[in-house]
Amino acid sequence: MRPSTTGVIAHKCWNEIPRHFPRATLDVSIVMPNHLHGIIVIGEGTPSERTDTPWRLPTGERREAFGKPVPGSLATIMRLFKQAVTIQARAHVGARQGVPVRVWQDNFYEHIIRSEDEVNRIRQYICNNPLRWPYDAENPARREDAFDDIEDILGTGDDPER
Repeated sequence: MRPSTTGVIAHKCWNEIPRHFPRATLDVSIVMPNHLHGIIVIGEGTPSERTDTPWRLPTGERREAFGKPVPGSLATIMRLFKQAVTIQARAHVGARQGVPVRVWQDNFYEHIIRSEDEVNRIRQYICNNPLRWPYDAENPARREDAFDDIEDILGTGDDPER
């Protein structure tokens, strides 16, 4: 895959997250043509060991509410990441094309990783995601037979557990 200008901007901004949020570290990630997958670890330890998730904040910290962001929370990290990408994409792509640039959907999907097995499964999913692009419903060049190809590549065709 060749990243678009917006994809390059998203990748750069993603990798800058730890500079702006010292308690955040990045694990595996991939920028796709129409979405991004990544693991952000907030706090100490591996994804499955952390104790200060957005659902279990350290003593004394408050939950995020409208207009009252919690510094360093996943919601704040994602909001500022998406904002930085949007501003830079509009400056580069929108200015050149003379049209408004819509970069993101309104929300994001989050999941608390609770075990090493789970983090390894999610890492594998993220790393294999480019192989799934040929049959993604939002891919303009989608191939109907691509599902068979991906099963062959990943070796999942005969495994009912996958």
